[in-house]
Amino acid sequence: MTLSPDVRRAIVTVAAVTGAAFLAWRMFDGKYVDLRVYLLGADALLDGKSLYDSSIAITTKSGLVLPFTYSPFAAVVLIPFALLPIKLTLAIWTFLCIASLAGIAYLTAQRLPALAGKTKPDWATWEIAAVIFAVAAFAEPIGQNLDVGQVNLMIIFVVMYDTVNRTKYAGFATGMAAGFKVLPGIFIVFMLVTRRWADFGRALLGFAATLVIGSFFGINNVWQYWTSELFKTERVGEIVRTSNLSLRGIATRALGEDAGTLVWIALGIVVVVGGFVFAAMWWDRSRLVAATIVGLMSLLISPISWPHHWVWLVPAISICAALAVRAFRSGRAGIGWLLSVAVVAATIPPMIQLRYIISILIPDDWFRVWVVGTAYGVAGVLLLVALGVGVRLVEPGLQSKEDESRTPHDNNNHGDNSDVPREEGPTS
Repeated sequence: MTLSPDVRRAIVTVAAVTGAAFLAWRMFDGKYVDLRVYLLGADALLDGKSLYDSSIAITTKSGLVLPFTYSPFAAVVLIPFALLPIKLTLAIWTFLCIASLAGIAYLTAQRLPALAGKTKPDWATWEIAAVIFAVAAFAEPIGQNLDVGQVNLMIIFVVMYDTVNRTKYAGFATGMAAGFKVLPGIFIVFMLVTRRWADFGRALLGFAATLVIGSFFGINNVWQYWTSELFKTERVGEIVRTSNLSLRGIATRALGEDAGTLVWIALGIVVVVGGFVFAAMWWDRSRLVAATIVGLMSLLISPISWPHHWVWLVPAISICAALAVRAFRSGRAGIGWLLSVAVVAATIPPMIQLRYIISILIPDDWFRVWVVGTAYGVAGVLLLVALGVGVRLVEPGLQSKEDESRTPHDNNNHGDNSDVPREEGPTS
């Protein structure tokens, strides 16, 4: 039985509202320890203390010490929140996180129909976005951001918007994001790979602005962070923790610190080279896919990637699903199955809360470490490979033509399909 459009819209609206309510509950019911660390850093600036003093830390009930590990710019940004009552801060932070997830879902939904090869999608962009939002709200990376009060949803939305939408000031926001949390800096490198010199210049200007703003409360903090504290990964957490889902975490748990580091470097080089090649190939086809590849790559090569960092799974899984549809419709079943396997492998761990289920059902440490500690990394590699192969489904060179022909009125109820070309059929 086919649902009427009105019934369908009502269902997706209720699902999205339910997801938002669930996330709000997690924020207020959680310990928001990372947000408390942010606020501790802001208080330290207001009190004239060093951000990286040993006293600027929170100790959890489990004995885990969480020091301030972010840039001085991040502490400055959090000052307004530190001046507010905590309940109001939580309310604003929750709104920003949920709004950022909605933005990520909408930016993704705008381009999915064209990626799937559908020139006249049956669903409006907001409906597709609502479904993505509703499902993502119950995934581990998103929930973890609300539990601990992380900033990842906001950072990724800013970088994603700045990369996907070619605005007059493209690059500047990415530079500021890198000044807040270092990992977005890989998108600045990608600007060089794609020869976007103006974007690169604006990104450097944005990054420089964060250094200047961070210096308002003392240049010593800025110098200490960017020359010393940044490289002390032990301040962030232990590399071998099961929750470290990066390639370095996997390699270190398997081989030990020394051998694991060498393997991580070797694998990292392969991932970086392959990731940049794939992303560059996608740039003229779909900036959304290109940005997602770079985002996934950053998670894999980072020394530490906690579950709440893996927000890039939201667009990645959605994109692979859309491309799988395109592949099967155009007779490319092999590529379609590869994309489908990547979707399943990347969806199961975050949606079933694998880390917690395994810990309860299978308490054996060895099994838990290997299954839980490697699931995200394996999924990330599969997604990269699938997206790299999926580039064969879309002809290059039409991105710029569509950008030129796009008008302000192109964003109709069918979504903005200017990101990728119309379906061209099978390509070699």
